[in-house]
Amino acid sequence: MIDKDLEMKLNPKECSSASALIVELIEDFGVKQSDLARRLGISEKHMSRILHKETFMSVELAERLEIVTGLSAKLLLGMDADYKLAHSKVNSKERRDDELYLKPYDWQLA
Repeated sequence: MIDKDLEMKLNPKECSSASALIVELIEDFGVKQSDLARRLGISEKHMSRILHKETFMSVELAERLEIVTGLSAKLLLGMDADYKLAHSKVNSKERRDDELYLKPYDWQLA
């Protein structure tokens, strides 16, 4: 049985997307955003949109980032997924609605 009280809470203030990690990598290596975009095969505008969290990376782009930087694609996609969940309006509003939560039917409890 699912126990909704045991669910993990994602704090939006503590949750960062993969873009924060990419920005840190750009700063640490002193590489230009345009150079990283070129190496990844994307436009500078698309790179900028990712870094400003206006869009999130695809699986293919995460795999290219792993090849170019060594950062795990699984880590990057997981960070983005956690960020999106923590900042979701549905997550904050409907999760508290007990009427929507799946409960066993009466005949299952007998």
